[in-house]
Amino acid sequence: MKGGAMPKLDSDVLVINDLVVDRGAVFELQIASLKLKGGEILGVVGNNGAGKTTLLLSILEFLDREKGELRLFDKTWNEDEIFIKRNLGAYLDTSFLIDYMQVEEYYSFIASVYGLDMIATKTRISEFLDSLPIEFLSKQLIRELSAGNFTKVGLIGSLIHKPKLILWDEPFANLDPYSKNRLMELVLEVKAEENTSFIISSHNIEEIYSIADRFLVLDKGRTLAAEAKDVLSRDDINNLLGLKRKEYLSTTSLNLTKKL
Repeated sequence: MKGGAMPKLDSDVLVINDLVVDRGAVFELQIASLKLKGGEILGVVGNNGAGKTTLLLSILEFLDREKGELRLFDKTWNEDEIFIKRNLGAYLDTSFLIDYMQVEEYYSFIASVYGLDMIATKTRISEFLDSLPIEFLSKQLIRELSAGNFTKVGLIGSLIHKPKLILWDEPFANLDPYSKNRLMELVLEVKAEENTSFIISSHNIEEIYSIADRFLVLDKGRTLAAEAKDVLSRDDINNLLGLKRKEYLSTTSLNLTKKL
């Protein structure tokens, strides 16, 4: 891939204004305004079905927008798709992996796509594997790995080309407690050393609160809060999500009673 100059360190890596994404009968995602600067970690939290994955898919241009502005590195996808892909990394689910490859083969493939120096890339991958070990046999296919190791392959793969913005959807879901802690440490290291921004979704606030700088709290596509961590405490977020959960359970119970 070839692209333009790297994004400026002090510029917004993401700008969203008046975004609307229709998910049919499920919900409509509405983001009035959202900005992310270089080196910031945004935690996107919400109960299941809140719109977290929809937001990430929209940023990747995998979903059509009803309306709204979305700029990455001060560019739209139509203006410079190659530049955006060069500076963006993502792992949302298993479909982001080529699972019929072996782990080392997959990483070499990524390096070739981005035109990376193979020796430097191997050193970078080795450092990531020291931080987030993956258990695999030399000839083992990715599809044959455990769920946790499968996830680790995808997360590390999204970091190989030194992107300036990383999108991860529920990255802690399949990891054991030790690996979760190592992943958190790795995120903070990459942020500090490379000024990388992250958007990380999670339905579990405890997993993301310690590393995020800011939070976007969603419920059925609506924004409940969008604040920095020094404004929005862990209890604030839990209370917001807890109230919505109680409303859902109360409504569900009432509907069931009516049917009976």
